[in-house]
Amino acid sequence: MLGKIWILFGPGSLLGALALLLYRAGYLIGHPVWLCGLILSIFLACGIIYLSFKEVLSHEKDFLHQNSQNQKESEDLRAILEEAHTLYREKVEKLEQTIATIEKEQKLHIEAKEKTLIDLQGSYEETKEESNTYKNQTHQFQISLEDALDQLRDSQQFQYIQQEVGKALPKNLPSQHRQLREQFDEKALILEQTRRRLFVIEGQLLALKKEQVTEKLAENSEEENIFQMVQVLIEENDLLEEEIAHLETLVAESLKSKREKKPKKKIDQMLEFQFEPTNSQ
Repeated sequence: MLGKIWILFGPGSLLGALALLLYRAGYLIGHPVWLCGLILSIFLACGIIYLSFKEVLSHEKDFLHQNSQNQKESEDLRAILEEAHTLYREKVEKLEQTIATIEKEQKLHIEAKEKTLIDLQGSYEETKEESNTYKNQTHQFQISLEDALDQLRDSQQFQYIQQEVGKALPKNLPSQHRQLREQFDEKALILEQTRRRLFVIEGQLLALKKEQVTEKLAENSEEENIFQMVQVLIEENDLLEEEIAHLETLVAESLKSKREKKPKKKIDQMLEFQFEPTNSQ
């Protein structure tokens, strides 16, 4: 404010003194005191003009320095924002690559489980068919054995053997009975082994189905977590773009204004706000 008064007062005083000197030269010559005062006022006006000019140059220098400083700060701020934007992009790309890798691994794991399940189902069907075949054969042997025993009991030869004490039994009767009993025991053993094998395969199949259900539930939970992470990164990216646009507007306004204070404190606060989500992540 004082500089403005000097700038206006100096030239005004000089012009007033010169006008007085021109119009009242004769009167002033006759009065040396007034002439000396007028000359002194002219020198003072010239000094004030010099000081005002010097202050104008100082203000101009300060303004140029301030303008250069603002441009440098705006360039630094733009570089920081571009670097932050690049970091967000890299994080999003890495997350997308991680998601693709996880999906690929899950797909291969599911395919392997499905193949194992198909093999177990095929083995289960084959074992089931073998079990049914052995059951049918055993049932037929049981029927044949019972028919043979009934025929043996009802036959006249068997009645004759029971009635005739002291006579030897036919040689082929014990051997036939023993042979039928051995065949029956063998088929019963095969049937028991088949039942045990079928029970083990059914247990494995049930455990595999339970494991697949558990894995599907876990995969759905992992996919939901990954989707939530992607949504958070997308929201952070949108917020960063809005902050970049807002900061570019502030920089443009600071370059246009001559007396605006440095916005460094405000910019630092916005940068701290900008990087808080990343640190929290």
